[in-house]
Amino acid sequence: MIPYEEITDVIKLDIDNVGKYSEEKVKELLRKYGYEIDGIQVKPSKSLGMHVFIHLKQPISIDLIPFLEAMLGSDIIRSCLIQWRINHNAYLDIFFNSVGVINSRIPMKKSVNDVVKFMRCRCPELLEKLEFELGDSQKVYEFISDALN
Repeated sequence: MIPYEEITDVIKLDIDNVGKYSEEKVKELLRKYGYEIDGIQVKPSKSLGMHVFIHLKQPISIDLIPFLEAMLGSDIIRSCLIQWRINHNAYLDIFFNSVGVINSRIPMKKSVNDVVKFMRCRCPELLEKLEFELGDSQKVYEFISDALN
C-alpha cells in the first residue's frame, strides 16, 4: 500500500455538471474558510465534465480535502471515497473501481437516499462535517440532491 501525503496545496474537483460550477463561488467559499488561492486550472474530463485544480498558497491537511471538495461542488461520491481512503491509509490517486478499495457497490443510480446510505456506511465523518456546516440533516439531503442534479 502506498501511503498518502499528509498535506497538500492542491484541491482537485471533479465537476460533472459544468453549468453549476462557479469559480467565483469557489473563491468566495475558500476565503470564508481562510484559504488563499495561488491559481485555478481547469481541464475537460472524459465524462464531458471538468477537472478543477485549485492551487493554494499554503498547504493544508489532507484530512480537510473531502469536506472542501464536497462543499466546492465536486462529485459527492468521489469525496466520500477519498474520506474512506484517508480513514484506511490508502493511496488517494487510484481509480475508484480498483480491486480492494471498496467492497460494496457504489450507488450508480445516485438517488439521494442511496448516496446518504453509502456515505453513512463508508464516510460517516464527511456526512457529520456536512451536517455541522449546513446546520441539519434536511439541509444535507437538499445539498446532496442539488449536487446530484
